[in-house]
Amino acid sequence: VSLLAALWTRHASAADGKALYRASCVACHGDKGQGAIPGVPDLFKSGRFAKSDQELVNNILNGYRTKGSPMAMPPKGGNPKLTEADARAIVSYLRSIGPTAKKSR
Repeated sequence: VSLLAALWTRHASAADGKALYRASCVACHGDKGQGAIPGVPDLFKSGRFAKSDQELVNNILNGYRTKGSPMAMPPKGGNPKLTEADARAIVSYLRSIGPTAKKSR
């Protein structure tokens, strides 16, 4: 039962993360994290997602500037209401769509 609960929590978190990503991140990062405007790098290239979940959450909450990028992501993606739980849900969602995510057939 606890395994099912853990799986449901992870699934729900990714689903919530999708909505949060669309509300707070998609304008700059694009539907699939590919970067929607000049200067915003593809989230899944160059090992950016090799970072730990906590490091990614910290980047979302505190802002981040990719080396060589002409612009920085603002803290919380510019959404002051974004919480740590929200950032974790966004990371979970991105991991679920990234190139290393297990794709169902």
